[in-house]
Amino acid sequence: MLIKAAWVVLAAIHALPALAAFRPGMIAGLYGTQPGSVSGLLLHHRAALFLGVFVICIWAMVRPEVRPLSATIVAISMVSFLAIYLANGAP
Repeated sequence: MLIKAAWVVLAAIHALPALAAFRPGMIAGLYGTQPGSVSGLLLHHRAALFLGVFVICIWAMVRPEVRPLSATIVAISMVSFLAIYLANGAP
């Protein structure tokens, strides 16, 4: 039960950024980018990637056999964010 709860928490962390994949206006509001700009397109793509991470977390919650791959994907996503964040002085 604890393992399933952990996957739900990971999915929840990625849910809000994933929502921006369906609501591009949300990207403009959160980041101050213009729709159709290069930055806006990159952030929209980022939202789609977060949607993928969200889906794989939910999948891992219900299917234990996909947990090793899911853990790898989520770890790459989270560790790369932390590395980039720290490399830029933790703004």
